[in-house]
Amino acid sequence: MRQAPVPKKGRSKSKEADAREEHVTRERRARSERLNARITPDDQVLLAKVADMQGVSVSTFVVQAARAKAKSVLRRRRLIRLSTRDQKALIRALLSPPEPNAALVRAAASHARELEQRSTSTGTMSRM
Repeated sequence: MRQAPVPKKGRSKSKEADAREEHVTRERRARSERLNARITPDDQVLLAKVADMQGVSVSTFVVQAARAKAKSVLRRRRLIRLSTRDQKALIRALLSPPEPNAALVRAAASHARELEQRSTSTGTMSRM
């Protein structure tokens, strides 16, 4: 048996119910893909119990948990983890960059020429 969610402070029950109904409607409309998984009976009992405690279906609970985990993995992948030695090397390189080598000077000059050609062909000045 599902329990109705407890309204947040400052919101009336009817506004909370309206917001939840609107959210559920929006989610149902947006869902078009199906996900199937085989699980053990113990896992089914566990998921059903926790979903019931949350006041949602097992399907909704599993999707929400999977989405949260996926976002967490993506956030961790965006971080660059460096050792103390590597952190110091990065800071030194940022604060005291080496002089540009010949290839970098040629690349910068080529880029500047490209920008100049674009600005003269379109009649606008490029900003650097």
